[in-house]
Amino acid sequence: MNNKKKKIKIFNQLSTLLNKKNIKWVVVGGLNNYPLELGRDLDIIVKKKDQKFISKAFIKILKKNNIHKFLRHDDRFYGSVIIAFDKFYNFYELHFYPQEVRSGFISLKCNFNDSIIYIENFRVNKKLYAFKNFISTYKTNKIFNNSTIQSPFWLKFFLKNRNFFYLYLNFFFRHPIKFFLNIFRWLKNKYNLVNYSHSNLFFVNLNEEKKIIRLVKKCFLGYFKGIKKIDNDKFYKFYLKLKRDHNTNFFTNFYLLVYYFIGNRFLEKFYFIYTTNPNLLKKNRIIALDSEKKAKLTIYNNIKFSCNNKN
Repeated sequence: MNNKKKKIKIFNQLSTLLNKKNIKWVVVGGLNNYPLELGRDLDIIVKKKDQKFISKAFIKILKKNNIHKFLRHDDRFYGSVIIAFDKFYNFYELHFYPQEVRSGFISLKCNFNDSIIYIENFRVNKKLYAFKNFISTYKTNKIFNNSTIQSPFWLKFFLKNRNFFYLYLNFFFRHPIKFFLNIFRWLKNKYNLVNYSHSNLFFVNLNEEKKIIRLVKKCFLGYFKGIKKIDNDKFYKFYLKLKRDHNTNFFTNFYLLVYYFIGNRFLEKFYFIYTTNPNLLKKNRIIALDSEKKAKLTIYNNIKFSCNNKN
């Protein structure tokens, strides 16, 4: 069984169980190309009291499918996630979204009984699915017709016109207090992101660079959202110096926040970031990947360490 079919099988087993147990849950992302394949992860919303049961059930299903490398990732920025790798380092992720999904300054709260459709075993909230996919991640929805969504008005209007200016204006006039609260949450989220560590930086031996980057693309571009080499990047040299000197405080974090904004670098926090410069390896806490043979386990152990050290 190939990885795509195995992933569909695992998440179908989970969805069947949740429906059998009459648990309130909805899918808000990951089904765009279903039934051909699932996305990099399955995004769901559940009631807080059910999250522990679902986590245990998902891990049990993973074990039954001979997947034993799994990590619980619970961070105030990234959220509650279960990440798993099979013996070939194929990637599986279950992401628990908060009950109020936010994108920028606008948000939509989950109603477990409203606007529900079933895509086979998957219980989908159409409003939240459209909101997350079109507004938050700019993906195309292929699983239902957006014209069936009639409320809230600001979402219906946006799905028809795709104008972000009118979307924010519309939301502001209808929910002014929530709009300003969302601005505060958005800024706080960006500030937390400055200190977020998705993984350590890596040193890659120049002679092994092509092989290791090929390996990362094959096995780890589920957890990582991109790859970046920083040999001549002045920002990362400054960033590493701050970390090395333990000189991070509110003012340096604010400076980094501004720099992330100006350079539009926030997504890089989720990248596989590496250098081939041995001088950076000597001066900083960077994980060395000397050979392709050992790289898989080293990268996995680093991800495991990062997950286990979240707040």
